[in-house]
Amino acid sequence: MTRRSPGDGTLFKRGDGLWVAGFTIDGHQHRVTAKNRNDAIAKRRELKKQIDAGVRISGGRARLSVWLDHWLTIHKPHVDPETFRSYSTTVRLHINPTIGAKRLDKLTPDDVRDMITELQKTSPRTAQKAYTTLRLALSAAMAERKMSWNPATVVKPPKHKATRAPAFTAKEALHIMAVADHHCDETWAGRWKAGFMTGKRECEILGLTWDRVDLAEDMLDISWQLQELKKTHGCGEPVDGDYPCGKKRVSFCPEGRWDFNPDFEHIPCERSLVWTRPKTKATQEQPIPIITPLRHVLEQLQARETQNPHNLVFCHPDGSAISQSQDQKAWRRLLELAGVPHRQQHTLRRTAATLLRTAQVDEATRMLLFGHTSEAVQRIYAGTEIDQLKTAMGKLTDQYTAQDLDDD
Repeated sequence: MTRRSPGDGTLFKRGDGLWVAGFTIDGHQHRVTAKNRNDAIAKRRELKKQIDAGVRISGGRARLSVWLDHWLTIHKPHVDPETFRSYSTTVRLHINPTIGAKRLDKLTPDDVRDMITELQKTSPRTAQKAYTTLRLALSAAMAERKMSWNPATVVKPPKHKATRAPAFTAKEALHIMAVADHHCDETWAGRWKAGFMTGKRECEILGLTWDRVDLAEDMLDISWQLQELKKTHGCGEPVDGDYPCGKKRVSFCPEGRWDFNPDFEHIPCERSLVWTRPKTKATQEQPIPIITPLRHVLEQLQARETQNPHNLVFCHPDGSAISQSQDQKAWRRLLELAGVPHRQQHTLRRTAATLLRTAQVDEATRMLLFGHTSEAVQRIYAGTEIDQLKTAMGKLTDQYTAQDLDDD
């Protein structure tokens, strides 16, 4: 039998038939077990490589769920609140219940595939989000030397084919706006027209304030949006799951507070509503021309005498802000009244973009108007004249000019 060299470590067969291989570093003993001698040697070699590379084996022995909780904590300062909420929900509801009990250092590609298979039974999109979140978290574990490799990298991402509702035709859009005129008050009728006539996102429309409406130059400043975000308990840490205030829902906590990163730009509005920056920098920086039909709507709204402590263009009669959830319910009711099958509100944005394309507005101008521009396109078209944008948006007026509008 070949004698082992100094430093090779321990290798022996236990009474139960398992082979044990190990070594000692700085007084700390590391051991692995296997069913046969060669596997034990291979495992010891891999363990030695991990330690030589600086991998903290003690950290790797933790369960995946423990690492994911830690990852969420260290990752939170680097993402916006909505993205963090998505990661947190995915970890809590989908990753941890399926493979969270696995040890981090023993996680395999098969474990990742098992998670995907299980989640795809109910939602391919959920499986896709869980895979993306897990891969990010495991990459961070590698960077912090908690594991030697990322098993998610060798697993093919799950596929999800999004079902996208078609854009409304000009005739459908006109019908919906006519129904809004007949059944809604000025605010709500104007709100839906603003969606169709600007192509801006829901939160961008709801967050529009009068100081960012320039009727003299016919331009809208979409540099802020109004989001419905969650506060956190400010009464102290929970004990056995119960907070000191005695309320489970943070909205009822008398000391509820925002838990945003210090560099997160925001302006509190009311309740759980906060002004934040729009999704893309291009949207923040690019003003949107006001087309003639929308100008008439805005002039009528501005002429009203009503309470408006937040200076919002679209608000409730008492001046309170319209939340996303309230807006979505109103949208469903409007489509029911119009006899139109429900489509997501994003369809308003897609409708405006589609009608501009139909009106032969060039792609670069459309991308600039809708904030879809890449850095390369942004550099090339940074000098686009406002008159060109006004001409492009003016073509929406032609699209929305019908010979026979609906009266019901």
